[in-house]
Amino acid sequence: MKSIEIIFKPTQLLDPRKYGSTLEVGQELRGMMQLSNSCVSWEDINGQQWAFWIGQTAELMTILSKGEEADLYRFFLELKEEHDYWGLCIPSDIKDFCKRNNIDFKI
Repeated sequence: MKSIEIIFKPTQLLDPRKYGSTLEVGQELRGMMQLSNSCVSWEDINGQQWAFWIGQTAELMTILSKGEEADLYRFFLELKEEHDYWGLCIPSDIKDFCKRNNIDFKI
């Protein structure tokens, strides 16, 4: 599964925090995001595993990764913003959408 490193801010906590947790809504964190579903994995200082979804329970601040996967996600965000793309961040889906809508696939 392809993923990129990002900085994000949690906007909502769906699970209760364990004793000793330092996680707070709104703080900037570094995590790995899966391209296929925009799910960010993050581990708290006490070992508690968290999952956040960009646009639902977290806000994307910065893409730290470089390379093709990061470029693909930037293009995916552009399609969502400018062309109302509602598909997944999967190259074949994005290519099909671009072809159907006469959009230059930039990756």
